[in-house]
Amino acid sequence: MRAIEAHCITHMFTGEVTVAERLKAKRYATASIGKWHLCGKEHEPEHQGFDMNLGGTAKGQPPSYFSSYRIAALPDGPEGEYLTDREAAEAVAFIESHRDRPRSAQARVRPTRWASADTRPLARRRRRPDADADPARDQPQGG
Repeated sequence: MRAIEAHCITHMFTGEVTVAERLKAKRYATASIGKWHLCGKEHEPEHQGFDMNLGGTAKGQPPSYFSSYRIAALPDGPEGEYLTDREAAEAVAFIESHRDRPRSAQARVRPTRWASADTRPLARRRRRPDADADPARDQPQGG
């Protein structure tokens, strides 16, 4: 038996019509927040029908899950801000700021799937009033 090499396409063809492009044609405000994983500047969300792109780049794994994120399409937040919280807050802010028209936010937040280099529990990295409420939240996720 002979192995067949799989052809991997790492971008969306620019001629493909996206849901965001269809919605934009109907006067929707559109946002892409979080993961994108398609290569090249010409394939980033703002070139695929999205009015706003926060965090979407060709890179899969962010350099850091805590600010400073070092993600070109997402300005850093306050020191220690958690990326998943930030992306969720940005999605809510987009929806609330476009109440006057139809809107679509595609939020693909980045939950931590494996332990980062900083293995301290999340509650010790970033204190929140409810940090001790759910100890399971501080455990590394499998995956």
